[in-house]
Parts: sequence; structure tokens; C-alpha cells
Amino acid sequence: MRRNKVVVITGATRGIGHALAEQFIAAGHPVAGCGRSAERIASMRARYRSPNLFDVVDVSDDAAVAAWARAVIANLGPPALLLSN
Repeated sequence: MRRNKVVVITGATRGIGHALAEQFIAAGHPVAGCGRSAERIASMRARYRSPNLFDVVDVSDDAAVAAWARAVIANLGPPALLLSN
């Protein structure tokens, strides 16, 4: 039996990060993604519902990243794969 793994992707709102999020979700993996664009995050939240999580996070803000990481772990568990895009 295949077990789906939690995938965390920064920069998930465009380009390769967005493409990777789509592919991992299509493969059945729960994805937690972040980006700076509130509009793009809202679009991803509408398109990819639970268990996926998408949040606005500025990765240059250590406190914001730490809070987001705690939320991801609380909701999905620890990631099996982290893509720092």
C-alpha cells in the first residue's frame, strides 16, 4: 500500500513551485505551500482544498516562517519532503 507523504513547498504560487504543487497534489500527496501574493494564495486555496494548506508567508521573516512551520506540522504532521523554492 502506498502511503502519501506531506510535501512543503515555498514559492508555491508561480513557476516551478506552482507546477510542483500541482503534480504532488495530483499524485495524492498533501501539500503545504506558501508565497507572498495574497491573491495567488487565495486562488490556490479555492482550487486545492483540505488537506492541502496554502498561506501567505514572507520567507525572509524568521518569525513568520516559524509560525507557518508550526501550523503545517499541527495540521498535516511533519513533512517528508521540503522544497525551498
